[in-house]
Amino acid sequence: MNWVCAFILVLSTCCQSFAQQSLRDSLAAVIQSNVKDTTIMKAKLTLAEQLWYRDPDTAFGIASEVLEEARDKGYKLLEARSMYHQGGAMFIKRDFPKAKKYMEKTLVLMREVGFRTGEANTLTSLGIVVGNIGDAPAALEYYAQALKLNEETANKKGIASTLLNIGTVYETKGDYPAALKYFLEALTLIQELQNKIGEAFVLNNLGVVYCKMKDFRTGIDHYNKACVVNREIGNKNALTRTLYNIAMTHLDQGEYERAREKIEEALPLMEELGDEEGIASILGSLGKIMIKAGDYESAQANLDRAMEIHIRIEDYNGIAKLYLDYAQMNLQRKDFDTSIQKANEALRRYTELEGIEGVKVAHEILSATYEEMGNFKLAYDHHLKFANFKDSLFSEDKSKEIGRLEAKYEFENAQTDKKRIENERIAAEMQAENRRNNLQHSGILIFLVMLSGGIMVLGNLAIPVRLVEGLIFLTFLLFFEFTLVLLDPYIEEYSSGAPAYKLMFNAAMAGLIFPLHSLFETQLKGRLVKRN
Repeated sequence: MNWVCAFILVLSTCCQSFAQQSLRDSLAAVIQSNVKDTTIMKAKLTLAEQLWYRDPDTAFGIASEVLEEARDKGYKLLEARSMYHQGGAMFIKRDFPKAKKYMEKTLVLMREVGFRTGEANTLTSLGIVVGNIGDAPAALEYYAQALKLNEETANKKGIASTLLNIGTVYETKGDYPAALKYFLEALTLIQELQNKIGEAFVLNNLGVVYCKMKDFRTGIDHYNKACVVNREIGNKNALTRTLYNIAMTHLDQGEYERAREKIEEALPLMEELGDEEGIASILGSLGKIMIKAGDYESAQANLDRAMEIHIRIEDYNGIAKLYLDYAQMNLQRKDFDTSIQKANEALRRYTELEGIEGVKVAHEILSATYEEMGNFKLAYDHHLKFANFKDSLFSEDKSKEIGRLEAKYEFENAQTDKKRIENERIAAEMQAENRRNNLQHSGILIFLVMLSGGIMVLGNLAIPVRLVEGLIFLTFLLFFEFTLVLLDPYIEEYSSGAPAYKLMFNAAMAGLIFPLHSLFETQLKGRLVKRN
């Protein structure tokens, strides 16, 4: 399973994991208690959520039961949540077309009820689903929509999960600088939220990306930080994965003893968790490390233990992979007959599984084995087959590279369009605001001119001097305030908002208006005195 997808599906839920029996007991207690039917329905969905990974069929059945009840009683939001859980169960079963169908229906209902956080989470989940189908451009489009909604609602948790998923798309496509950018942005938000599980997860992802960029020191540094956080919160599952990643990094660098130490540290943790597939994977990796180190006895013992588990849990891909490891080990031991036997078995199994990479490696081992035996004809035949599959994979990689560039181009275009639309909206708002201000300023100015003219006309009438003084004062007060409104943007710019400088500008303005006020008042009062 893609761990990033699992992380986001867990991140979008509201409960922590509990033991299955405990959940069933809790659900039974809720059902038997005197509570609202919506509470019971929510409890059932919580159970379905926790059963996604253990028993997706049962989870789907519970969600379907809640869906029917929600429809009967008109609970739209619970109907949407039920469909979301149905989609989650289908995703775990890797039935991505059905998962997409349920998520799309969920999205429609989330929009109908106006639940924007749920809409954003569903868009993120749709991105995960179509990303697993292989449609990276569509995934990025869904993530862009989710990111916009999460930003509008200031949902930091949603923003972090969306950024993380965008980074994962770029990592998958091999655009590691872009992946780092989004992972680092997600890490900042997750640390702000004090989400330790998420922090450790992103640190592990950053370690993976740095190692893919061949910056092993920085990669291991991030792995170690992830280990510290995982130990702090007691997340043994995540700690085991990170220790495994550190071991593989040391193995790639030829540091076999360090690789062995980390794998042996991870093994008891995985055994404690009871994850048989994980135990088999670690034993197989330990066997591979021992092969590289030349300790064939330990390698054989670990590979045999891993094979027993893979056979028991019917992990056919894991079985095929171990046959390649057996073949490689026997090639190094010069046991050519056994090497050919194991490589042919791996070839047969990978052909049935349509695993091109495994077929390629099997032909490569067979070519090297026959060359060691001096059978150059068969060595050449298998080398040609190896080269053909290598070219096939190269073409596939080039297609992925083109897809990566297209995805990046489309996402950047979407972001550019988003910025352009936002800038156009801001420009339109500013234009409308300026037009409104200009109209109001013109109206105020006309009013002041008319008020001044009216006061001048009063000079020809016999009215009290006190009234005239009051009207003159009011007119100049309004004129003073109007002038300040007009000049305020310029005053703000030159004063940088400093109160002392703004006060100085206002005082200077008052000083300029005061003589005009005195002159106007003196002349008008003189006319009134003569008139009276």
